[in-house]
Amino acid sequence: MRRRCVAARVTSLQRLPAGNASCPQGCSDAAPCRDFPAQGGSPLTDVYRIPRVEIAAQIALGDNQVRIARLFLGTHAEGHPGPERPSDLLNHAAPFLPAMEREQVIFFNLDAVHVITVEAELEFGALDVMWLDAALQQRTHQRVQVGMHGGAVVRGELTYLMPEGSRRVQDFLNAAPRFFALRDGNVARFVNRQHVVWLTVG
Repeated sequence: MRRRCVAARVTSLQRLPAGNASCPQGCSDAAPCRDFPAQGGSPLTDVYRIPRVEIAAQIALGDNQVRIARLFLGTHAEGHPGPERPSDLLNHAAPFLPAMEREQVIFFNLDAVHVITVEAELEFGALDVMWLDAALQQRTHQRVQVGMHGGAVVRGELTYLMPEGSRRVQDFLNAAPRFFALRDGNVARFVNRQHVVWLTVG
């Protein structure tokens, strides 16, 4: 899975007149459309105003389909130093996630997505070594198996930090974001919590 910067392919956003019913997101001049390509323009280059990093992803859907697409991360994250991570994108995105599939724009309904898999280095960086050490001390670093709706089983290492007294896996699952990350060797798997049927440790 390779990533490449698409900053050179950036143009302006489409702006629709206020109240224009043709905008699928109900945008106006006061709240311009963020992810719908301008008519007649390039589907990719009209999507983003700021530089984005293109990454490859496997997207597993509820009907056992696995789609290969490209997602786009910001070069600067809002909530932490450095570039945007896949978890930032998935847990702060609107209900429909824009992507590219065979040079065509596609919008994935995140509620229908079960698991998204990307390169691990995109999510787990050098700063996470300290985070992992803290999790090992708290015993909140576990190898898990996760059963999904439809029968798929996802495996990986679950690492999290929680307050004292709330460090059980159950506590994490009850408080987890929409997509939580598992590391499985060189890949990171983002599991949609609402499609989890069961989870075992070990």
